[in-house]
Amino acid sequence: MFQEIDINNDGVLSKFETLLFVKNFLNFPIDEDEDIQIKVMQIFNKYDTNRNGYLERRETSELLNEILADRGQLPATNQQFNRLFNDIDLNNDGVISKLEMYKFIKNFLSKPFSHKQQQQENIDAMVVKIFDKYDTNRNGFLEKKEILILLNEILAGKG
Repeated sequence: MFQEIDINNDGVLSKFETLLFVKNFLNFPIDEDEDIQIKVMQIFNKYDTNRNGYLERRETSELLNEILADRGQLPATNQQFNRLFNDIDLNNDGVISKLEMYKFIKNFLSKPFSHKQQQQENIDAMVVKIFDKYDTNRNGFLEKKEILILLNEILAGKG
């Protein structure tokens, strides 16, 4: 179960991963913004092979060519790849950050985002309370031992 919650497989739960767990547990829908963040985490988990927090040209090329192969298309030409890479690399530093990937995906989808403000505020407050109570070492992540305490209390009806 922990592996399903720990989206980026780093062994701890971030506030965002905890937010998604709480929403899923309470059967609240995940909005499009959160869905894009999940996709970005999954992309970086799979393609950021040197774990530097950025997608370099080679890593981005692997991503693009896998997407094209899944659609039955030939790999991108150098010209096609360079055009796409330059569209994503907003600050022209030669690497793709998570924020740049997020903005690219959001722009690509170009759907209006619908938010249920009150519901989101309640969930955000719940995540803050969870971290206040269970993030005992105050490192901003829920580690496995902290998660076990949380889950035990939920299952016992105390949380």
